[in-house]
Amino acid sequence: MLRIIEQRCVQHPKQLAIQQHDGTLTYAELWARVQFIAMRFRAHGIQPGDRIGVLLPRHRDVIATMLATWFVGACYVPFDIHQPAARLQRLMQRARLVCLVVRQPGEWGEIVQLSLPELMQDMSNTIRYSTPCALLPDMQAYLLFTSGSTGEPKGVCVVHRGLLNLLLDMQRTFAVARKTGCSR
Repeated sequence: MLRIIEQRCVQHPKQLAIQQHDGTLTYAELWARVQFIAMRFRAHGIQPGDRIGVLLPRHRDVIATMLATWFVGACYVPFDIHQPAARLQRLMQRARLVCLVVRQPGEWGEIVQLSLPELMQDMSNTIRYSTPCALLPDMQAYLLFTSGSTGEPKGVCVVHRGLLNLLLDMQRTFAVARKTGCSR
């Protein structure tokens, strides 16, 4: 999955990759951000198999953060900023995070918090050609928590093979082509 995105970024660097309320990113800009955030993750000691929580509002750099998580071989664990703090804290403990990427640090217990604005400082120092971790099909891609219909949410882990199969199926089902835009 990450290799497909990397290939797209290299082959079509000037094409629009992301357009959101906070701005746009070309594929070249996206890949530069991915590599820079990944470099910062590695500097913080993040290893393949670690879980990185992300508690951010919708923003173009959330996608770069997710991809950077995979770049270092970690598992992406998104959290909804609109959930009550007590619930979020319980979910974060269950997820066994090594760190949490936030807009600004808050009261999240002993979890190491990485501020996205601080991670993005000095981006001009990017190592442009660092190597992504070799992702194996059965490595964890992301962890989501169910709605908790039985009282307590359960974490559901999706591996990279499952993510790729899902995206390829969506591409076939919805006839997604190279110039197709997606909205959320």
